[in-house]
Amino acid sequence: MASLPISSPYQRRSDIIKAAEARLASTNPSTTNQSSSLDDGKAEAIRVRSIEFERLAERNLIGKNTYVDADKVITTLLRLTKNILDDPTNVQFQSIKSTSKILTNNVLGIKGGQEALVALGFRTKVINFTQTWTFDPASRAAAPLSLLNVLEIGTEIMQRKVQEIHNRAEKTKVHSLSKKEEEEERRKQALASIEDDRLKVKDRAARESLIARYRAAEKPAERIHPMIDSSPTSPIDKDSASP
Repeated sequence: MASLPISSPYQRRSDIIKAAEARLASTNPSTTNQSSSLDDGKAEAIRVRSIEFERLAERNLIGKNTYVDADKVITTLLRLTKNILDDPTNVQFQSIKSTSKILTNNVLGIKGGQEALVALGFRTKVINFTQTWTFDPASRAAAPLSLLNVLEIGTEIMQRKVQEIHNRAEKTKVHSLSKKEEEEERRKQALASIEDDRLKVKDRAARESLIARYRAAEKPAERIHPMIDSSPTSPIDKDSASP
């Protein structure tokens, strides 16, 4: 069986998975022709699954959530998948209760989280009267891929998405800071303009008051004149004029 085309960080996991698959398939060995046929179909199956996980991550986990929530759900899913890939035969890593706070808050409570869990190969099962999400390495997702193959593909895609989320979040943060600084600068300019207008009004009022006082000081004081009879001859003059 051809090994899964994966990046170097997953080489150890790939070796473990191949060994586990060999043990699981030992009870039903394939012929050479069947192996060749499976290898041909596996590359296409891997490509299709990769596209599906890519769309799931972009549209549901990232597209429908904030970067904080998207990072939270993907990081939690990676913790679950890496534990299984590091030790595929350890049953302790193959189940988690639905009531787990980590699962509830970081996966099931976030948009797209449950769908991603199912896509990775987890299924619900009642164990000891408690609903539990389980992963069965012996199950086959869809020939020619095993469930471990699917888990590894999904893990690789999500590992890449986590880094992309961090990069996008950092760019958004820088953009937000720049936008905030720009808005703060506009606010300061607006306040400065208002203050400038206020000072101009105050200065104009002071000038007008000063001009008014100056003009009032220049105006001659009103003089009070005695009342003079404007008639040609007053009664007193007539008496004085009589012989």
